[in-house]
Amino acid sequence: MLAALTLREQALGHSQGGGALPLAAATAGGIAGVVMLAAPIAARGEVFSGSMRQQLVSAGMPADAAGRVVAATSRWMEGRARQAEASTVTPLREAAVAAFRDAGWSAEQAQGAVAALDNPMLLSMYDAPLDADLLRSGAPVLAVYGGADTIVPPEVCVPAASRALAGHRDALVLLVPGMPHGMERTGPVPPPRPGAEPEDGMSPVLVSAVQHWLVHHLH
Repeated sequence: MLAALTLREQALGHSQGGGALPLAAATAGGIAGVVMLAAPIAARGEVFSGSMRQQLVSAGMPADAAGRVVAATSRWMEGRARQAEASTVTPLREAAVAAFRDAGWSAEQAQGAVAALDNPMLLSMYDAPLDADLLRSGAPVLAVYGGADTIVPPEVCVPAASRALAGHRDALVLLVPGMPHGMERTGPVPPPRPGAEPEDGMSPVLVSAVQHWLVHHLH
């Protein structure tokens, strides 16, 4: 989910939309608060590497093999980010394919995985130092992460966001245990009560936290 929205000069975004908000707040000015939901805030390359490693291990790849695949892929991404010559980037791409094959994937699977990674959006995710802009705007910040997020790994982003916001005058980093990247409920949605609006699928903890934070900072 990339979209971000503003509410009385409060800016809210999810995933990459949340990750873009610190830069927007720092450059545009006049934003009274930033709410980031599952935002990939970390030093350059860390979110990409952490998420990729977690997803490979979750899919059954041994941790040591996943580490080698991530390392080879990161070297290839780094070459692309530096806009190195093809004579440099092509061998790095081939090394990434070889790392997948060494981990037990077929040639077709390895080529397909690397092809899926070969797009500008993922390169921009790798290349962005999204923790560097958090302090520049001075706007209050709420950063919410899900403990079961496999896209934006909380073990990477929660410490990184906390470090980046350590000197901030008004910031809160919140981890909701068990909540996935989509921030939906971990259990079933309750049936609607007679005469009441049906409840949505969002985590009640998330909704309550954001609501209280916004109310506090809108006054």
